[in-house]
Amino acid sequence: MFVMAQDEKTMLNLDTVSAVYMNTGNNADIPIFAKSMNDEKPNKLGRYGCIDEAKQVLFLLAESISENKTVFFMPLSALVAPETKIQDARVKRKGSS
Repeated sequence: MFVMAQDEKTMLNLDTVSAVYMNTGNNADIPIFAKSMNDEKPNKLGRYGCIDEAKQVLFLLAESISENKTVFFMPLSALVAPETKIQDARVKRKGSS
């Protein structure tokens, strides 16, 4: 099974991976890594804003492995999803008159 990383620049074959885990360090985000069977640097698959969101993604990945799917796309997080900014041509005034 192949996993497309969240940045859509890396595709990883899970047949060569020994572990997929999340790192709950002191950072503001929670990254999910895939450790290769070789002792190489782990590949970052995605990063998420809270532990619950990262756990949900790991459960989705485990479910797709059990269903023998061929490709899994790491979902975007609210942490890294593009924000929609409303641009208004009017000037926003502060204060009175």
